[in-house]
Amino acid sequence: MNIPCVSAYSEKPLLSRLQRKIQNRPLRPRFYSPECNVASVILPVLAHGTSSEVLFIRRAADGYHHSRQISFPGGRLEPGEDPLQCALREFEEEMGAAVPQDSVAGLVDIGFAHVSCSRINCYLAVVEEPLTFAPNPREVEYIIRVPLNFFLYLDTVPVEYFEHGSECIISPVFQYRSERIWGATARMMATFLTEVNNTIEEKHV
Repeated sequence: MNIPCVSAYSEKPLLSRLQRKIQNRPLRPRFYSPECNVASVILPVLAHGTSSEVLFIRRAADGYHHSRQISFPGGRLEPGEDPLQCALREFEEEMGAAVPQDSVAGLVDIGFAHVSCSRINCYLAVVEEPLTFAPNPREVEYIIRVPLNFFLYLDTVPVEYFEHGSECIISPVFQYRSERIWGATARMMATFLTEVNNTIEEKHV
């Protein structure tokens, strides 16, 4: 993956163009899957001032499939709710702060987590107003803030193979300081970065 560098002053107009692009995508969320679970997450970009951060969490050690893994805030759909409602509810339950619904641009990807057999509706939210977080310790060990430019300045992204049962699964791996982002979260992040890259290239055509 090779993504052009973007200086801090140009992040905000880039994100505005990206939001419009995502809003116009024909991708539709998954409500139900007969063979696996359905979940929703928010890919939160905190756009404050001249720079932006992508927010991740390390999940608490709760004994479930994704215990202590790095992910976006989110979880499984509950009966009667739609995927976006699920993503907003889970974000607020886990982070102790609500994402304004008008900050949600739309669906950036539908990921798949092999370990929990989950289809994941991944929504991009670009949040410009400051949020004060109070993470739920039963679900979140801690918050990870990664500057958007960290991803934009990567020349290449390592790819690794993981075995799950009889399957061999490919995944990009993002290493930010001591934090290792891989699996479904890394694949959804890679899709987001592809959209960023396409948006940058369209600007220069």
